[in-house]
Formats: sequence, C-alpha cells, structure tokens
Amino acid sequence: MADKTYFSWSNFSELAGLEAHLAFASSVINKHKWEPQARRQLQADLQRINEKQRDSQLNMSVIGEFATGKSTFINALLRADLLAASALQGTTVATTVIEYSTCYSIDIEMLDGKHRTHKFGTAMELHDALEDFTTNPLTARQLHVVRVGLPSENLKRGLRIIDTPGTNAIEQWHEDVTRTAIREFSDLSVILVDATRPLPDTLTAFIQANLADVLPQCVFVITKIDLLPRRERSRMVSYVQKKLSLIGCPKALVLPYVSVEVMNTFVPGYVKQSDTELLQDSLVNEEQLFRHTGQQRLKAQARKLIALTSSMYANLQQQVSNIRGSYEQELELLKKSQQTDLAPFIREQKGKREKAYILASNDKKISLQNDVYKWQAEARANIHAKIDSFTTLDNLNDYVKGSLTTDCQAEAEAMINKCEASKMVFKKCYYKEMKAFQKEFEKLFTDLKILRVDFSKTAITQTQVATASATSLSAASAFTADEVSKENWTIVGGIAAGAALGAAVFGVGAVVGGIIGGIWGLFKGPDINKVKAELKDVKLKAPLDSYFNKVVNDIIDYQNRYQTSLASLVKTEIERYLSTYQDIVRQRISQQEKQRKTVESQIDLLNKQMSEIETRRQSLESIGQQINN
Repeated sequence: MADKTYFSWSNFSELAGLEAHLAFASSVINKHKWEPQARRQLQADLQRINEKQRDSQLNMSVIGEFATGKSTFINALLRADLLAASALQGTTVATTVIEYSTCYSIDIEMLDGKHRTHKFGTAMELHDALEDFTTNPLTARQLHVVRVGLPSENLKRGLRIIDTPGTNAIEQWHEDVTRTAIREFSDLSVILVDATRPLPDTLTAFIQANLADVLPQCVFVITKIDLLPRRERSRMVSYVQKKLSLIGCPKALVLPYVSVEVMNTFVPGYVKQSDTELLQDSLVNEEQLFRHTGQQRLKAQARKLIALTSSMYANLQQQVSNIRGSYEQELELLKKSQQTDLAPFIREQKGKREKAYILASNDKKISLQNDVYKWQAEARANIHAKIDSFTTLDNLNDYVKGSLTTDCQAEAEAMINKCEASKMVFKKCYYKEMKAFQKEFEKLFTDLKILRVDFSKTAITQTQVATASATSLSAASAFTADEVSKENWTIVGGIAAGAALGAAVFGVGAVVGGIIGGIWGLFKGPDINKVKAELKDVKLKAPLDSYFNKVVNDIIDYQNRYQTSLASLVKTEIERYLSTYQDIVRQRISQQEKQRKTVESQIDLLNKQMSEIETRRQSLESIGQQINN
C-alpha cells in the first residue's frame, strides 16, 4: 500500500475499494439517459463524494464544554504545547484547523474573505501568536477559520484536528460554529466528558439537539479520569455509557484518556508521573480513536455511495417501468383508436361545418359584390376624367386610338387585384369552421380516450379569376376621327372663303382675308366639349359598359366559384382528417410492433445494469458490517 500507517485514509480507502466503486458510479451516470434534474442531482452527489475522497487527511473535530480539558487533550494528541489551557474562554467565533506542515505557520481567513499568513521559527512563537489571535477581542471576532501548520508526527500520519469553540460558550454563535464544523468538516467528532462532572445537562441538551443524526460518528472521551480513585474509574465508564444510552446512543464508544500522562511522556518540561497503567490505556485508546476516525469516514463514504447507487437504481427502475408502461399503454391506445368508428362523427361534422360556412360567407359575399359595383363606377369615372383632360380634338383622337384601350385594361386589372384581396374574407370563414372542427375532433380524442394527433394547418387550393378582355373601341375611334376631319374641313373652307371675300368685298387682299376666314372657320368648327360629352355619353357608353360589366361579371362569377370551392373543401378536408388519422394510427401500430424487440432489449440492458448496481450496493453495505464487527 502507498501508506503503511494503518489509520491513513489511503489505506482505509484502498482496503474498501472505494475508488473502484466511485469509478463504477461515474460510468453508470455517464452511460445512461436521465431526466435533467435527476442527472444534476446524481452528478452533484458524486462530486461531493469525490471531493471528500480526494482529501487525504482524516478530520477529527474536538467538542467539549469549557474547562473539560479540551486544549490539553489536543496538545496531547499533537505531542506539542500548542493551545493555551486558559482559565478564561476565548472570544473567537472561528474553527481552528490543525494540520501537518514542515514549518510552524498560521493562515487566517477573516469574515470578509481576506487571508493572512504568518510563519514562525519555534513552537513557542506559534503558541503565543495563536493565543493572541484567538483571545484578543480586537481580532478574535473577525476570524472565520484559523489554520495552523505544525510538524507533528500524528498529523503527518494523516490526521487533521478541528478545534471548535465549545458547547457551553458564553456566546451563542460559538455553538453555531461547532455545529457547522461537525456537519461540514468532521469524519469523527470527539466529545469530551469531564470525569469530575460527567454529561451535565448543557452537554446532553447539545448532543440531543445537534448530534442525533451523527452519533455513530462520535466518540466520547472521558478526561480527568486520573482524578478519580482507581475503583471508580471503570464505574465511571459504565455510568457514561448508560447515560448515553438514555439519550439515544446505546452503542457509544467511550474511551478514557489522561492527557497529562501522555504529555508528561512526550513533551519535554512536563513533570513525569508514575501511573503507567493510565498512560498505557490512554495510548491504546488513542490508537483506537485514530482507527475509529478512519473507520467512520469509510462508513460515511460507503453510506453516501450506497445512497448514490440506490438513487441510480431507483431511477433506472423507474425508466424500466416507464419504457414498459409507455410501450404497452400506447399499443393498447393505438388498437383502441383503430377499432373506434369515427365515420358518424365525420358525417355530422361535414354537414354542420359546410352549412355554417355557407351562411357566414353568404353574408360576406353580399358586401363584397356591392364593393365590385363601386369599383366599376370608379373605373368608368377614371376614364371619363382622362377624356376631360384633353383640350384638342387631335390629342383626344390620338388617346382614343392609342391609350384608351390600355387604360381600360389597367382599370380592369385594378378591379381584379381588389378581388384577389377580397378572397381573404372567404378564407377566414373557411378557417373558422376548420378550427371549430379541429377543436371538436381533438375533444373527441379525450372523450373516447383514443390517440391524439396534431394536424398542421390545411392548405387551400387556389382558384384563378379570369382576366377581362378588351372590348371593341372602334366606334369611339371612328367618331373622334370624323370629328377631327370636320374640324379640318371647316378651317380650310374658312380660309378660302375669307380670301375671296376679302378680295371681292373688303379689298383687303387674299392673304389677310384668308387669316380672317381661318379664324371664322375655327369658331364654326366642332365644339370639343360637345365632342367629349358625346364621346362619353354616347359613343363610349356602350363599349365601356360592356367592357366593365364583363369584368364585374367575371369577378362575381369568380367569387361565387371561390366560395363554392371552399365549401367543397370543408367536406374534403374533414374527410382528409379522418383518412390522415387512420393512416397515422396504422403506421404507429406497425412501428410499435417493430419496436417490440428494441424495447425488450433496452429493458434487458437496464435490468442488467440494475443487477450490477445491486451487487455494488451489497458490497458497500458489507463495509459497514465488517467495521462494526
């Protein structure tokens, strides 16, 4: 073994095979799938056990009331005069941790988190400094933990001593610090019992209030037993054991220990006594105390590992139950779903939803058709406004022959685009009924206790509206061309007549007469406003009405067809829901049947893992039994 000292932690751990148990636990956690919360808990428990495992020192906390000889007892274990046996209680609220070091040192952690480290040349310097730190009221209450380094042989063998403030301290927080030390640091708690006043009410009250769940990790050491007559010493041990059994600790380990005798033997300067029997018993009990510390830590680690493996076992057992139960329940559910006749429900829903859709969409359609006629009026007004914008017959004629057809088509396309947007009104009516059906269908799953299936939104088949064709505008073109010809003829005739008249009558000459005649011809030509009015009200009325009426009829026909197509789609989609549902049920049953072998294999693997965990747990439980024996 790495350490031949029998109470070293490495020896105890190696003998028990804890590292192998920890490696096994880690592999199980990493190997399987766990619920997130369960995984976090298992990993946290394993981490705490590993952290304790890596600490190579055995932690022995010493608990005692004031004046029970606690400082002298610790000094005897250390074989050094480290702690002052003062007649007054210290004022520190800190736990003092004493561990092996090649030099004399003190490391202080303050309540504010700051650290201070001091090194000393001799044991006496360390003694004086420690006394000052722990009793000086200016610093004592600011301490959190005091770590003392000491080149002690017992500490070098793998022991760490934790000195607590006490159990009947003047300050209540002293007991709070003691409780924390027991819970967080100790592998074993040594409770000192003064032979001159054994187990006073204050000590038993502390034990019952704070140590009930960790009594197996406690050893009761009777101090000052050398002050009793020889015939009373064994009776005192029996008395302490009996009294401890009355407060819930019937199997307590009670060890007499005479600190002064031990110190006399190993610390220079102490006056040597002659009670060889007490010294020998104390040294034997000291070794037993060390051994018990390692055993209790081993038992504690084993208990933690047992709890961890039990938790893993329970989780895997639940997984097996869930896998088997889920598989069997789903298969049963699928078969029931397959046998359930949904046809009557589907027939009832088709009629109900189609009727509701038609009623709702008819109300919307009336409003939509009124909008179509408004669009028609707006289109005609836009064409008329364009005609009214021209000031010459030539420009008007060019427009009628050229851009009028394009403008009519543009107006028609604008009407069609508005129609496309109006389709959403029918879609909303459709979606409303389909959602109502989905809700009823999903409610049916619960009512009949059959398989629930989530359906995605149904796609709607799009129906295209016809594009309006351009009507014949030849009549309007001929009309405007004719009016332009009339205008040109009037102007030419006026010029000729004016020239002749000017020469014959007025004598102003042919040129001037021509100009005057031309002006007269203009006044006598066609009136453009009358031309535009006749164009709008007569020549273009029939073709424009025909053209836009055709667009209106196309749109209304399209809306009717779209409404009808969605009404039909309501029934089609409801039937598709049923067909899809039945297909899914069949597919799932087939998948479940194929999955049977996989499920059985998965359960077999988990059962095998559980068997291995159970073997490990029994092995860990035997550790405690072997220690107790």
